[in-house]
This record gives sequence, C-alpha cells and structure tokens, in this order.
Amino acid sequence: MGDLEHDLELFDIADQAEVVGFLTPREYAKLRGMSAQLVYYYIRNKVIDVEPCRCGRSVVSVDQADSALQAKKVARGKVLDTSSDADRGPGDDLQELPQADPVEELGHEV
Repeated sequence: MGDLEHDLELFDIADQAEVVGFLTPREYAKLRGMSAQLVYYYIRNKVIDVEPCRCGRSVVSVDQADSALQAKKVARGKVLDTSSDADRGPGDDLQELPQADPVEELGHEV
C-alpha cells in the first residue's frame, strides 16, 4: 500500500472516530499506531471495554480506550506531566539556578 493510500485510510479512520466515536479494535490499533494484537490483549485483560455494534461486530469507544490507556501510562510512570504544551510558556519547566561569580570563586579581586 502506498503512502498516499495509507494516509487516506488513516484520515478516514480518524474521521470515523471523530464523528461516530466507535471503531473496531483493528481500526483503533491502526489509528493509534499500535498492533491489533495489543488492542485485543487490552480487551481480554479488561483495560479497554468492548461493545457490540448493531451490525454484530465488536467496537471500542475511542474516548474510553484513550482514557484507559492514558491512565495505564500514568500508573506506570510513563507520563509525568499531562498538561498540554499550550498551557505552558517556553522555559516554564526550567528553574533559574543562582550563578556564582567566577572571579570571586578564584579569590581574585578586580
């Protein structure tokens, strides 16, 4: 599959997730860049809930799955700061350290 076809398929999946809010486990995996086997593992271990669709397929709620996986990452310590970059200005996470005068450190007077 070419890059353009892949991008269009991801665009269609993202659009469906936004409009409908539900995807098949395989579609959810493709949208989030993970393997389908990992999504099915999370379903079997009750991390992600699955619901039956009217068509008979099993679907996952995109919002619920995203929240569950985010909570799992936070619990494992992989996400330390959940605030968005838009909430912070550049350098907000940097602390200003006191600077010693290099001339005073050497004991020389000017």
